[in-house]
Amino acid sequence: MLYGTKCWVIKRYHAQKMSVTDMCMLRWMCGNTRIDKVRNEDLRTKISVAPIEEKMRENHQRWLGHVLRRPIDAPVRRV
Repeated sequence: MLYGTKCWVIKRYHAQKMSVTDMCMLRWMCGNTRIDKVRNEDLRTKISVAPIEEKMRENHQRWLGHVLRRPIDAPVRRV
């Protein structure tokens, strides 16, 4: 799910959509539905998974570090 997020402009809308999809997948992995009324925090604690927004931010910052270490005349740095 995180493929390509390193170079996305992360807006509130995108983060919210990714979060909803992430929770849907986590519930499916655990065999829970929304009808079971298991809290998101409890589900994340049970599986020990970090929030998707945190992972997206981490990937973006890692990519930015690579870009900043490039020479100034590199095309990706000029953009």
